[in-house]
Amino acid sequence: MYKINDYYYLMSAEGGTGYQHMEVIQRSKTPWGPYESSPINPVISHKDAPSNPFQAIGHADLVQLKDSGWWLVCLGIRPKGGNYHNLGRKTFLTPVTWNSDRWHKGGTNGIVDSVYIAPNLPQKVWEKDSVRDNFDRTTLRLPWNFIRNPHAEDWSLSAKAGFHRLI
Repeated sequence: MYKINDYYYLMSAEGGTGYQHMEVIQRSKTPWGPYESSPINPVISHKDAPSNPFQAIGHADLVQLKDSGWWLVCLGIRPKGGNYHNLGRKTFLTPVTWNSDRWHKGGTNGIVDSVYIAPNLPQKVWEKDSVRDNFDRTTLRLPWNFIRNPHAEDWSLSAKAGFHRLI
């Protein structure tokens, strides 16, 4: 859900995660509705573009840059040798255009192209992660992540200084 100007937009994926996948949008003046569906849905999809090298496009999020430009980050696949996609799902970034009625489309009329002019973003240099962790902090560093929600009672950084204890 996004609050953009005077509307609440509710964007959601439809059609499963296969070749009929798509992203759609609805909006309302309040978060409780009622919501109206965009007359130009889907926001993005390749269900009607079977020759496109990218397929199963959907599961998207809107991003507004500091220059006020809008972009859509979404997932999709690159089929090889027919309908096989052994590379798994990939992340795509595509520009967004808004019409005069304040509805948006991603890509080129809802289709992700192979190349776009990159947004003018400042370079972010990431520090190289250490190959060793001395567990001398009160929180775990980013490389220590969890699948799903962690249970605080299953581990400790304070039970013994300098150790990550698994319980």
